[in-house]
Amino acid sequence: MESASNATPMLESAALLIGGAFVVVSLSVRLGVPAILGFLLTGLVLGPHVLGLLQEEGAALGALGELGVILLMFSLGLTFSWTKLVELRRLIFGIGGAQVGITAVIVALGANLLLDVSWPKAILLGAATAMSSTALSIKQLEASGALGHAQGRTSIAILLFQDLATVGFLVLIDALQTASATGHGVEKGFFNVLGLFAALILARKLLIPLAQWIERSSNNELPQLLALFLVLSTAVGAHYAGLSPALGAFIAGMLIGEGDARNVVEREVRPFRDLLLGIFFVSLGAQMDITILGQAFGSVLAWLAVIVFLKAAILAAILYLADTDAEVSAKVALILAHAGEFSLLLVSLSVGAGLLDNALAQPFLLAIGISLFIAPFLISLSARENLVRQSLCKLRRNQGR
Repeated sequence: MESASNATPMLESAALLIGGAFVVVSLSVRLGVPAILGFLLTGLVLGPHVLGLLQEEGAALGALGELGVILLMFSLGLTFSWTKLVELRRLIFGIGGAQVGITAVIVALGANLLLDVSWPKAILLGAATAMSSTALSIKQLEASGALGHAQGRTSIAILLFQDLATVGFLVLIDALQTASATGHGVEKGFFNVLGLFAALILARKLLIPLAQWIERSSNNELPQLLALFLVLSTAVGAHYAGLSPALGAFIAGMLIGEGDARNVVEREVRPFRDLLLGIFFVSLGAQMDITILGQAFGSVLAWLAVIVFLKAAILAAILYLADTDAEVSAKVALILAHAGEFSLLLVSLSVGAGLLDNALAQPFLLAIGISLFIAPFLISLSARENLVRQSLCKLRRNQGR
């Protein structure tokens, strides 16, 4: 009876979290707003800074959300395709690489000079700024029918590079965390990645016939058990190798994605991933301290301007210099003028690793959240025909008054 009573607060928090998320996400879907915003808003309202209904138990539930991140990175690895990279190499590595690199460097330089932030912290802030939401962008582009158009294809290519770049920044976070603890971060992190990669290549030889046998069997539980075992065992192996569990999950997904086991694993991981990832975003929302908005309003507004306006200007300039049509350049810049789930992930992991302090991270997190709220409207605006021509005509009319 005592153990049952000890579990009651946890059960109450779980019921409150799931119930609150159901209500808010239902309203979000009804209003045409992406579900990720509903999860963030649920955490924000129920968290310690507003209603205070999720306290210690809410933090425990946040640990479940970390499993969602691991499953997200595993799913990202499954979609990794060498063929797709070769076909779209100019857009992915040319435009996408320039967007992430130039945005990260400019923001890092500004943070270093204006905020007196050390270079490692500044680079992480720049990296988080460069990211956009793949899930939100694809959903909104599909809704507007622009996914197959030039702006849709270009946006997807840039988002793909951003997803790949996230893996590199995860390695950087691991290296910086290890360096702060031992003084040997970069070299050790590099060799640990190679070691994990080699171990997974060997494991893949055993996995392929096992997955084929499971696919031929009529048992419904075996595919689920195999998928979860692969994800969790790889994450644990990465942890013991001194790497991020999310990074280990990505490498595992990438290797499996090139083989016959992909179809078996992917469909079984998705339900767990979506549920636990929702909990992760709720926990992130709970970490956002909206009470600082009054005293840090200028900082939040400045970061929001960087995420939306500066990022859009940089991308539009890159596309224009790459001889992209001006109309397409403007539309792609609008589509990606927001932060994303990987921005939240990088900031959250950096704070957890002690690389960013809360005083710096909180205004940035709030700006990320606000940018996600306005992103659907910007993407809808990009669907207008003759966007550049209409904007120029309106500007000339205003100047003529």
